Amino acid sequence: MKQIATDQKEYPPIHFIIGPGRSGTTLLMMLLNHTKGVIATPEVKHVLFLKDRVKLSSTKLIDLQPVVDFFSAVKKSVSNPLNQFDIELLEKDLSSLQLANYPDFAKQVHLSLHQKSASETTVIIDKNNLYTFYVKELLQLYPDAKFCVSIRDYRGFVASNMKSQHQFKEKKSVVFFAEVWNCYLRKINLLKQELGDRLYILRYEDFVMEPENQLKKLAHFLDFSFDSNCFDYTEHIKDTVNEYKKTANPDPRILKKIEDLTKPIHAGSIDSWKKGLTPHEIQQTELLSKHLGIQYGYESTHHFHATRRFFFLLITFPVRLRVKLFFALRSLKIHHYLNVVKRSLYNKEKGFSS
Repeated sequence: MKQIATDQKEYPPIHFIIGPGRSGTTLLMMLLNHTKGVIATPEVKHVLFLKDRVKLSSTKLIDLQPVVDFFSAVKKSVSNPLNQFDIELLEKDLSSLQLANYPDFAKQVHLSLHQKSASETTVIIDKNNLYTFYVKELLQLYPDAKFCVSIRDYRGFVASNMKSQHQFKEKKSVVFFAEVWNCYLRKINLLKQELGDRLYILRYEDFVMEPENQLKKLAHFLDFSFDSNCFDYTEHIKDTVNEYKKTANPDPRILKKIEDLTKPIHAGSIDSWKKGLTPHEIQQTELLSKHLGIQYGYESTHHFHATRRFFFLLITFPVRLRVKLFFALRSLKIHHYLNVVKRSLYNKEKGFSS
């Protein structure tokens, strides 16, 4: 078993990737996890979810039952073979832990999920879209944390979500996803004022056009050394992907997602929304997100009279209000139920392989 660090200074720093998602962050996670000294954990949310559930002590062993329960639920919801983890190894790694410091504990969980030691890790990166709305809480735990915001053209975001909707959720509309993007970008605008140079904006379009250059900039921002070998990640995951394809019942949505990761990085998806959305859907999306999009260099293709936009905002108010209320609640319990519990039940019902 690895030696557990007990002094916070012995743990590597932790930073966060946030933003509205569907913006190449899965690809980014692959690159980061194949960079020497970097571990990047996608959307587990244990840092905040376990904060008030785990009772720590520097004089006795920690009760790991809340941790085991949480990760058991998460594991049941994951059918992506690239995101698998071993709960028994996690529990074994944490079983001798004696810490009264929760920030250290959460970092150790990250290390244990990846089966890495603190001494071989330069930086921990936690990718969670929802954490965009929890930056204040994260800074209370990690005052020195930095935040990378990953964004994408709102039309690309909407088209990607429309194409890849979860089967265990009700079907959502273009208006719904456009408002989700708006909520994220309004929050990001506030974070730019609050965080200053501790916030880094990474546009998906820039990333796929110049992946090496953009990754070098991100490495400089997050204080790790760029490793050109990270672009060999496809060779490391092909066997896993091929084995998953042979399983009895692979999840078609996951299979498509991981097969795409074995292909070279290309910029062909930048304008895919032009074919992925109908002209009417593009107009709807631009009516809702045009003004925010322009701030980030996303020019609209239509010009609308103010009266038309006013009436469109009026008739779409119920859908947009629903989205706003969800983010206003800021409930990790609700998010856990909708995205972990419901997906676990769906995976069990469909018998998907993992």
